[in-house]
Amino acid sequence: MDVVAIAQDDSGVNDSLTITVLGPSTTEEYEKESVMLFPNPGTDLLFLNVGDLKVEQVQVVDASGAVVLERRPEPGNQLIELDLSRQQSAIYFVRIFTGKYSIVRPAIITR
Repeated sequence: MDVVAIAQDDSGVNDSLTITVLGPSTTEEYEKESVMLFPNPGTDLLFLNVGDLKVEQVQVVDASGAVVLERRPEPGNQLIELDLSRQQSAIYFVRIFTGKYSIVRPAIITR
């Protein structure tokens, strides 16, 4: 979205400034941006705050594509605990599935 500001001084000289506001342009983009994974990097437990998003399934996938953890949260659950205490230090990918789309967030486990 562009916002235009126009200013004029007492002598009649005017100038304009256009500001482009970047941010979610749809509800879907807003929902995707509102998903938070913390602490990241983490050691054992990670938490996924999904807000009002209706999550059907969460998967944690390693770099080879293997699913190392899968959760089906209770409806309305806004905070999802992910126990990665049995996993090695590495980068993982948390995949969040809704009925309409999926969201992927990187997760780093350090020991």
